[in-house]
Amino acid sequence: MDVTFTGLTWRAVGSRHRLSHVTSRARKIIDEALSLPKEELVGVVAELQQRVVATDSQGDIDAAWNDEIVRRVRAVQSGSAVLLDGEQVDRELSEVLDER
Repeated sequence: MDVTFTGLTWRAVGSRHRLSHVTSRARKIIDEALSLPKEELVGVVAELQQRVVATDSQGDIDAAWNDEIVRRVRAVQSGSAVLLDGEQVDRELSEVLDER
């Protein structure tokens, strides 16, 4: 089964998923990164993600937020949104944190 996420298609390979269209250079980089200790791999992934996000144009980001705002406003106007009182949220969050 193929899954598309963030514009990339992942193909199930056994119990794992792999990108279905990756150059041999990218595959080599991925395989090398996966051989790193977990702490280093997490750092590499975080830096790559940060750089990918940084390359998104601000216009695309603004457009996505505008779409989300419109979606949320429509949900409130149509009555399909579940609205909570701020004080209720604070109480519930405090209870959850106190349980820890």
